[in-house]
Amino acid sequence: MSTMDYYQMAEKVLYDLWYEYAERLVEEVIKACNMTGDQALAFRQIYLRPNEFMIVVK
Repeated sequence: MSTMDYYQMAEKVLYDLWYEYAERLVEEVIKACNMTGDQALAFRQIYLRPNEFMIVVK
């Protein structure tokens, strides 16, 4: 496996972990704020946009 393959694999793992963490955080905020279904949906759409951020492994 080349060095680039390792970097790509590391980026994918970090991205997946970060997104999973973000999902949990958003769900906790939704619960804490007692958001309605529509509010929760809008909140998720704003704060859980896949590919909105980038992880770079150097």
